Amino acid sequence: MGERDNPTRTVTVAKNGEGSSLAGYLAARFTYQSEAEWASHILAGRIAHNGGPCAEGTPLREGDRVAFTPEPYDEPPVNVSFAILREDADFLFVDKPPLLPCHPGGIYLRNTLISLLANAYGPLHLINRLDRETSGIVIAAKTKEAAARAGELMRERMIEKEYLTLVEGAFPDRIDASGFLVPDAASPVRKKLRFVQAPPSRRDATVSARDTPDSPSGEGLAVRTIFTGRGRFAPGISLVHARLLTGRTHQIRATLQGLGYPVVGDKLYGKDPTAFLRFIDGTLTDEDRRSLRLESQALHCARVSFAFPGGVSYDVSSNPPDGWRDLTR
Repeated sequence: MGERDNPTRTVTVAKNGEGSSLAGYLAARFTYQSEAEWASHILAGRIAHNGGPCAEGTPLREGDRVAFTPEPYDEPPVNVSFAILREDADFLFVDKPPLLPCHPGGIYLRNTLISLLANAYGPLHLINRLDRETSGIVIAAKTKEAAARAGELMRERMIEKEYLTLVEGAFPDRIDASGFLVPDAASPVRKKLRFVQAPPSRRDATVSARDTPDSPSGEGLAVRTIFTGRGRFAPGISLVHARLLTGRTHQIRATLQGLGYPVVGDKLYGKDPTAFLRFIDGTLTDEDRRSLRLESQALHCARVSFAFPGGVSYDVSSNPPDGWRDLTR
C-alpha cells in the first residue's frame, strides 16, 4: 500500500485533443494537477512527446503519444473497507466503499480496488466500474470467458443497475429524464457534461433506451434515466432511486444537476461546480465542506441483476454508506 514507484504512463491523444498545447492538454485530461504543475514536469524533462523532448506549448495532433515518468512518490491513502457480497466460480460481487478508485489512474497505481482484490484472488476483470467517490456494487469476473460473456450482456444492456442518491431539494415522486449529454462549454473543467432534455415529441416513456438516437449534430450522447423519489429529509435533502436505461459516464450526476437537483457532496456536478477546482488545488474551505455536507458524492450502486448463460441468475443488493444516516434521520 502506498509504495514509492515511478512507472511511465503513456496516453494517445484523441481527436478532441488536437490543437491543444501539451501543458493545456495534460491539465484538462489529468485534472489532479494544474497546468502550471504539468508545465514544471515538462521543464524537468519528465514528459516525452512521441518519444522525444518537448516544450510547454508543443502543439498536439491526433495519434500523438505523450509519456509521463513521475518522480517516486507515496500514493495517498484510500478507503479499503470493501466487502464481498457474493462469490461463485465466475464472479465476485464487491461492495466498494467511497474514496477507493476501481482502476489505476492519475496518482493512484496500487491503491485501487482491482489491485487490492488481486492480492487475494489473483488477476480479475472488472465488468463495471464506479467513480472513486461512488460506492456500491462492482462485478469482477474471475476468468476471461466469464468477462467476455458478461461484457456482452453489458453492451446489450441486459445487466440491470439501480442506484440510490441523495440530492439537494424536494424531489418529486417520479421523473422520466430523456435527453442528451453534451460538453459543458461554460465549465473550466474539460470533462464536465451538461444534460439537455429531449423535446416533448421524444419524451414518450414507452420509447426504449435502445431506440433513443444520439443528437443529430453528433455532439450529444442519448441518455434516459427513471428517477423515483424515496423520501424527503431536513434540511432540504431527498433520497432518490435511479434506474438506468442507458449507461453513460456521469449520466446520473449530470442529469440530476440539469434537472435542478444536484447530488449531495458532488464537487463537479453539485451546487457549486467551482468546488471541484478548489478540491483539485487542495484549497477547499470550511464553507465548501459545510455546503457539500459529505466528504464524497452521495451516489451508490444499490442493486445489480442479470441472467448468465447456463441458467445462473444474479440479484445482488447493497446498502448505502453509513455516512448517509445523519442526513436522512
